[in-house]
Amino acid sequence: MLVGIKGKDWTSITKLTYISHIKSLFNWLSKRDGVKENPADKVEQIMVGEYETKILTVEQGRESMEITREHSPALLKPSALNLFCDIRPSEVRRMTQKNISLEHGEVELQGRQTTARRKRFLDMSDNCVAWMKLSAELPIANLNHQWSQLLQAVKAKRGIEGDVRGVI
Repeated sequence: MLVGIKGKDWTSITKLTYISHIKSLFNWLSKRDGVKENPADKVEQIMVGEYETKILTVEQGRESMEITREHSPALLKPSALNLFCDIRPSEVRRMTQKNISLEHGEVELQGRQTTARRKRFLDMSDNCVAWMKLSAELPIANLNHQWSQLLQAVKAKRGIEGDVRGVI
């Protein structure tokens, strides 16, 4: 059993990610004649359970933003981008204030900032802009840690058990 630095068992996704990194390293070594074969290819494939996409109601969305305002007001902008524009938390971490035009209600993501590595333009709704005006500028220092704490607070307040990924 693999255990993380916080003493928790690693999830299937974490294991899969690390195995992917190890396979990439040994593939790189193999191409440079550092090793004859990739030993990570012999690792048993890890099956990751499918996650059912959940669509929040208007009330759940409002509640999530209110919890964010109470628990971590600095995260209102990333939360609004995640909830209203469907921008992944990993993409929000790579954004700066230059990506956002509140006056035009538009977000521009460069290819290096997106998961798909393609430039994207997104329109912001009026409610998204209103929430974003209440928050700090991007980028936010230590966003990963703050985001994890916020997700835990939302889960606790809503009585949700298990893994919640991404959207609050």
